Amino acid sequence: CLMSTGRSAAKRVGSVDAAEALTVGQRVGIAGQSMAHYVIATNPTARRVVVSATDDDPARCTRVVHVRTPHWIGSPPVLPCRMDARIRHRQEPRACSVEVNGAVELRVTFAEPLVGVAPGQAVVLTEGTRVRGGAVIHVDAHA
Repeated sequence: CLMSTGRSAAKRVGSVDAAEALTVGQRVGIAGQSMAHYVIATNPTARRVVVSATDDDPARCTRVVHVRTPHWIGSPPVLPCRMDARIRHRQEPRACSVEVNGAVELRVTFAEPLVGVAPGQAVVLTEGTRVRGGAVIHVDAHA
């Protein structure tokens, strides 16, 4: 079933045949609804997908992501440090802090919340116009 978040409690807004095929951040059309809805959480075992239709829904915003096994171009920076990052090709770089979080993981904390961040997306880390490295998001922490 499709559950919608909002200003009040979550409510059922529709159904979907292939809940396991939907990913966080994906736009979902719902029959009889004119607004775009975006996936914010999935539970394929329970065949439940949580969606949001509001641009300012805090559930769509992420400030912290965790990435594993970063690939550095040249020598790795001394961490923790401040850098810029982007998660989309045409996105303007966003200020962030990068710190070690375990043996092979980094925690990237953006200065401002980003909308539509999902596990599996790449984070490209830059200093000025120089690309320093990147990694794949494996967890986001909505904040």
